Amino acid sequence: MDKFLGLLFLYIVLQIISFIRPYRKITNYRKHIFGNLLLAMVSTGMLIALPFGLFELEQIFIGFGLLNLVQLSPLIQTILTILIMDFAIYWQHRLSHQWEFLWHFHEVHHCDPHLDVSSGLRFHPGEILFSFFYKSVILILLGFKAMDLIIFETLITGFALFNHSNFVFSLRLNSALSKLIVTQNFHQVHHSNENREMNSNFCTFLSFWDYLFKTYTNKNMSFPPHPMGVKSISQEQALSIWELFSKPIKKVFNFQS
Repeated sequence: MDKFLGLLFLYIVLQIISFIRPYRKITNYRKHIFGNLLLAMVSTGMLIALPFGLFELEQIFIGFGLLNLVQLSPLIQTILTILIMDFAIYWQHRLSHQWEFLWHFHEVHHCDPHLDVSSGLRFHPGEILFSFFYKSVILILLGFKAMDLIIFETLITGFALFNHSNFVFSLRLNSALSKLIVTQNFHQVHHSNENREMNSNFCTFLSFWDYLFKTYTNKNMSFPPHPMGVKSISQEQALSIWELFSKPIKKVFNFQS
């Protein structure tokens, strides 16, 4: 509950700042926000409805996993969990762009033509479920503590809200901070509708992985504002709640007309 309230507070603060000092003009703002938040609520509801969660998995596989072979202080284990999971999410994100099956779901996030704080929550339930099982496998194999994973989830969700937000932020400070963490200017390159730029800057929290694996693109997205979204998807489709839910499923099962 504390995690939820903290993220809700952060969302409201970032949204208020965006209203006061918007980075880009957003059309159909109500429809844009409503669709994004509805996706977030459905995805969260699906996770709650699962017959097991991270704490149940931890109890079932207690003592199992590589980290249980060594004695680590709680603080070191938490730091290791954050670093390893951030590395894993980087590769999950890259895979979501390279594997067509996952891209059908991840495309819902990218086709948003108007980036703002609600875009940080805009993920198809299918992608959320895959991500949950992906993280669960890592929890089992490495022997993470469920609470450490929850700390990481809170951290990475907070950063997703921040680096998708639509408010004016110093480009000089953006550039300096992006050497360590993912800032707005760093991540918004990834939401360009140009394929080369879309397939770069995959990090969400620490920016180190993009530098290490040479997937970083350095580009100022602010002047003038660069087109975002997916070229093959119209703005009307990208804002249609029915399209957001149904299109990936139709593509996956190959019964789209």
